Amino acid sequence: MTTPHATSNGATVSIRPVAASHAPRYNALMKLNSKTRGTFVAVLFLSLLIGTLVWEIIERLFGGFGIPINLSVGPIGFDAHVVALWFRANPGTAAAVYPGIRFFQSL
Repeated sequence: MTTPHATSNGATVSIRPVAASHAPRYNALMKLNSKTRGTFVAVLFLSLLIGTLVWEIIERLFGGFGIPINLSVGPIGFDAHVVALWFRANPGTAAAVYPGIRFFQSL
């Protein structure tokens, strides 16, 4: 079905209504492979760091209100007499893994 439409110069053009597209949506998720491994590690590390810091802030806020909670585990790490690596893990660290993976997939 077309409808005639007059333009500014007097010409008549036919306009067809555009039908809604029922094409399937393309959901492009980033896949983990050798090219994206560095990005995955970086995104996962940043999400773990953010989760750890957010949980630390929550613990300090509750401590300020007189409700002391400490669910941290650690320090976890190793000491090789040349290099020592230690970190503390808390529920925020574990809770940040899933959002970090989903964020990586959405890139």
